[in-house]
Amino acid sequence: MTAQASASATSRLRRTGLALLVGAAAALGQAPFDLLPLSLIGFAGLLWLAYRESRGRAVLSVIFWSGTAYFGVALHWIVEPFLVDIARHGWMAPFALILIASGMALFWTVFVAAILKVGGLAPSRAGGVAPGRDVAWPCPRHGADGG
Repeated sequence: MTAQASASATSRLRRTGLALLVGAAAALGQAPFDLLPLSLIGFAGLLWLAYRESRGRAVLSVIFWSGTAYFGVALHWIVEPFLVDIARHGWMAPFALILIASGMALFWTVFVAAILKVGGLAPSRAGGVAPGRDVAWPCPRHGADGG
């Protein structure tokens, strides 16, 4: 493995880890945690991670992994019915949580993919990507018209 490939793999792993972290933090605003400040920090971190990527596939990866962590934490209660008879049904609990969280994350990913497809990828001022001028994306960094 070359040094460049190793650095790329490390970068992807770091991006995935940060995406999981900010997604989980964003879910902490839900009951029973009710930690709204952490939730706001998590969503801000998600936007920051998405905006700093320079390729659409990397943006979609960030959105998918953040969504998976978000729904994994927010839907943690889904496993409780499987714990009634652990010997019989307990083995299904991790599969249920992971598959439901990943499936729900696909909604976020498909939505962002549609935005990127409709608006295209416009380079941001800091080297990342943002939806093109055809999509209204009110953000102080990119202006009210998305550009």
